Amino acid sequence: MNEFNECVHEVFSAAGDIIIKSMMGGYLVYLNGKLIGDICANELF
Repeated sequence: MNEFNECVHEVFSAAGDIIIKSMMGGYLVYLNGKLIGDICANELF
């Protein structure tokens, strides 16, 4: 995981269980088991 992903993990961990999985050339962000975003080229969508 890169520095941006670690920052996203730290910010969203206050809201619940955060998981960042490498998929589709980027990363998918799950909060409490639900997909909430996509990280691609150091941007969160």
